[in-house]
Amino acid sequence: MHQSVFVALAWSLAAATQVATELSVRIVYQFASNDTWLENIAVRSNGIILTTEIGPPARLLAFNANEANPEKQVLVTSDTVLGLSGISEGAHDVFYVTGANTTSDNIEDPPTNATYVWEVDFTQNATLPAMEDDLIIDINGIKVKDGYLAKLYSNVTAGVGKVIVNASPLDDFVIAPDGFRLNTTLGNSTKYAYAATAAENSILQISFNKAGGTNQTAIVAGDVDSTEIAEPTGTAFGRGEGQLNKLYVATGGGSGVNVDADGVETAVGAQLLEIQLS
Repeated sequence: MHQSVFVALAWSLAAATQVATELSVRIVYQFASNDTWLENIAVRSNGIILTTEIGPPARLLAFNANEANPEKQVLVTSDTVLGLSGISEGAHDVFYVTGANTTSDNIEDPPTNATYVWEVDFTQNATLPAMEDDLIIDINGIKVKDGYLAKLYSNVTAGVGKVIVNASPLDDFVIAPDGFRLNTTLGNSTKYAYAATAAENSILQISFNKAGGTNQTAIVAGDVDSTEIAEPTGTAFGRGEGQLNKLYVATGGGSGVNVDADGVETAVGAQLLEIQLS
């Protein structure tokens, strides 16, 4: 649910969107209950994946995607809110996590409630309160830069953006890091972003050139009528050894908007997925 200060995305379906050769999708972890929801995702410098969970329970989870069959590790469970939403790294191995009483059941009309931000410091193995605000109803995510905490609300874009592509409603996107494999073959003038398309159940690749030229989009994984990527909510690139060209995706599992799978409205439970982009 994030907006970028550098990129603005329009909200109408793009006729120019192409369907590319589908990339293979690996299930890192599949939740058993079909009413579970992963809301956001971040990756530590050692490659450990962090996800926030809209509950209850409201939890911060960790996964080691290098393992063949990873188990979820519960790092933080909050008894003050129903769900955790945004997560952002403010300094090396120091993350900020938001939480509120917004769930998949009341997300269209969130209750007035205190919203919290916690600092999760892996360098000190400590979790500390960073902010509490009784007036905030709905924070969709956060970004931390140069000591400032930016709170991102529903349907708000920070700063003036340039529309680079028209696309269906997107939940989150990530820009490929330096050294990304397509830049090694096509040059660094073109940038690539990978967006979670929410109820479209797919991952959208966006290529754009800030200096001008044609911007292109292509669906690289998933399908609107498939539960392979069921209601993706967040995307992040791997940062550990061998993860540079791997995209990690958190999903709501179709619990917010069911997937129409062969005419049956289906929820499969939250997923953590890995897509190999090279």
